[in-house]
Amino acid sequence: MTCRGESGAPAAQHLPPAVTHPHLCGRMGLRTSAPTFITSLAITALGAIVLICGCQVPQSIGRARTDFLALRYLKVAEDAATGQPADFAKIVNSLDRAMALAPDHPLVVARAGRLYMVAEAYQRAIPVLLKAQRTTGQTYYYELGTCYLRSGDTARGIASLEQAVRLIQYHYQQRQLGALDYAMVLNNVGYTYADAGIKLPRAKRLIAQAVRLAPLTPSFIDSLGWAYFRQGDYHNAAFYLERAVRQSLDHPNAEIYYHLGVTYAHQHHLTMAREQLQRALQLRPHYPEALNELRQLYQQLSPSWQARLKPLTSVYDAPGSCLAMRGRIKDPSILSEVPN
Repeated sequence: MTCRGESGAPAAQHLPPAVTHPHLCGRMGLRTSAPTFITSLAITALGAIVLICGCQVPQSIGRARTDFLALRYLKVAEDAATGQPADFAKIVNSLDRAMALAPDHPLVVARAGRLYMVAEAYQRAIPVLLKAQRTTGQTYYYELGTCYLRSGDTARGIASLEQAVRLIQYHYQQRQLGALDYAMVLNNVGYTYADAGIKLPRAKRLIAQAVRLAPLTPSFIDSLGWAYFRQGDYHNAAFYLERAVRQSLDHPNAEIYYHLGVTYAHQHHLTMAREQLQRALQLRPHYPEALNELRQLYQQLSPSWQARLKPLTSVYDAPGSCLAMRGRIKDPSILSEVPN
């Protein structure tokens, strides 16, 4: 429950940086660079303590060695989360080891909850995030809301996400938070609703507010287009997604191309859909949603075209299709002749 002061306003609390939707880290950018540096610094400091004091303070150094190992596992998890593609199994395994070694270490607990979420280990993330709230004094309403939704607890998910919005609004109104950070949380919550297919009018309002605050941010524009897509308004979805693509040409994002490709597919623009999905796969070869969408496009073709492309597209249905696609089809342009 949000703490409230005597005036009835939410009491000032430190807001941790919001993170992106776990599936697609381009939403606002998973902020791992600073925490990774902090983790590395902590590892270095503990390593120095181990070397200098190892023979002098047996009990203290035993704890320091354990913390050192836990932070090393945390660093491994952070590196796995920022890899292309992210290695979910490695993230979870490393975090399990870190939490077993240092279940009460503030940095381990604070980072582990979010990283479990990134790895889609939502059931593991929830108790760790709740513990982080108790032990660090930070709030993790957005992360908890996402994990609850993804775990099937829609009521708790919505309640936590709305707490995140209320708290961030208070901090913004009190000028304790910049416009971009405020917009990021609005965008993240709105996108989480849209991606889950719930509270779509609310999702559009939150994202539209984020776009007004930062009108040139590609991920925000993409979120708005995706919200329209979820409502079945493919015309407006394409309008905003095309704009998001134009705004992100210097830093192309596979998620935006995927969203635009899916939208074109629903408009029956098959060639345009294929082009966008190919771009998504060029940026992220291991992109199961894009691969699956290409498979569905293939199924919409005429029998003659299906027969022509079957040797190349049969890998979609094979076990481990993502790896098979990368190994057997080097250039996604194989479908370049597919007609509308």
